Amino acid sequence: MPASRLEPAWIGGAAALSACAGAGAVLAIGHWSGAIPVALLFGAGLWAYCNRPGKAEGIQPDEAAGEQAVSDAKRQVLWLERVVDAVDAPVLAADATGRVLLANQAMLGILESDEGGVVGARIEDLFTQADLIELVGRARREVTAEGRVRLSRRQRTFLYDATARHAALGESGGVVLTLRDVTELASAVQLKTDFVGNASHELRTPISAIRAAVDTLIGPARNDPAMRERLATMIRDHVLRLEDLVADLLDVSRFESPEYEVRLSEIDLHELCAELDTLTGPMRAERHLTLVCEIADEACTVRTDRSALMLIVRNLVDNGLKFSHDGGTVRVSAAPGEAGELVLEVVDRGIGIPLAQQQRIFERFYQVDAARSGSHPRRGTGLGLAIVKHALRRLGGSIEVESIWQEGTTMTVRLPGALSVDEGVSGSEPRCHP
Repeated sequence: MPASRLEPAWIGGAAALSACAGAGAVLAIGHWSGAIPVALLFGAGLWAYCNRPGKAEGIQPDEAAGEQAVSDAKRQVLWLERVVDAVDAPVLAADATGRVLLANQAMLGILESDEGGVVGARIEDLFTQADLIELVGRARREVTAEGRVRLSRRQRTFLYDATARHAALGESGGVVLTLRDVTELASAVQLKTDFVGNASHELRTPISAIRAAVDTLIGPARNDPAMRERLATMIRDHVLRLEDLVADLLDVSRFESPEYEVRLSEIDLHELCAELDTLTGPMRAERHLTLVCEIADEACTVRTDRSALMLIVRNLVDNGLKFSHDGGTVRVSAAPGEAGELVLEVVDRGIGIPLAQQQRIFERFYQVDAARSGSHPRRGTGLGLAIVKHALRRLGGSIEVESIWQEGTTMTVRLPGALSVDEGVSGSEPRCHP
């Protein structure tokens, strides 16, 4: 740390304390470069030396002992500097006038500057946020001030809990400012709030429809067989929607839970595709859709969590079928990647996803606008892709989206380690057959 960080008053104080340590100590002070706030530690080391046992009896120190005391104090200062720099939380110390005395590495990172550009500058010149400057001003009046501030860096906005405390840094005091990054925490809280609000809305809509239908059944439609049949069908549809929504909510909760345990097992992808064919049969028959599975011999058997994999593929296939044009085809393919990686693709030639919305489709309850009109026949729960994202996170996998509006979408899933390394060796015999 630069020598400019030593206040003259502190140098004088340290020099006075070191007088008893002899010329060697005074010489060391003249060459020492350390942080202003930790100069007291240096002085404290000399004070301890000057008040060591035997001094009262008039035992005079020799020059070597004085130099040792100075060396010990310098070492403690160096340790303290390293400790402060190792702290993850940004820390800044300023004197009573607002001039910066010390900033650790985390604070320098926020300010995007080196020590030479920060130490000696005024806080008002480093930060432009009025609320942060106000916190520091309140702390100068011997008050601990706390607040939440927004700081922009690297083209992003971060949220920090800031604490400014009055500190005895020199005769007029000073301020120690600490910041704690709460960006992710605040985002998680907001997501939870949005989730509860969206879930309440999604549950309320079918419940309200069911209640209205029941009221009509026991009222005006009591003696109207045709209307009763229509209302009964509507009630059934909304009950099924509620079942789907509750099941999806439970799946999201399950994969988000830290207690979820991945259970690995051998899975035959041909059998999984056959199961998908059965599950999606009614939806495909209604709109003349086709499901095609193309499984490479080297990727026909995988080792992963079957429940999670089934939910991933089922939700991606459901989405592909839902937004395909009538009579279209959804294609599922599986092939080996690098170092035992399984690469799954779900491809449709449907309506696609607008570019501006592709980064949001994995948010809970987010749906492309075209499918969000209340009773739209292709509307889902809005949780399918959120389930895919969280399930893949549990399996250590990833997903990529490639989509062109009105032309179709390709979802690419990558699962590291799902295949044996020797599975793709040329000439090896496949372990399963279609």
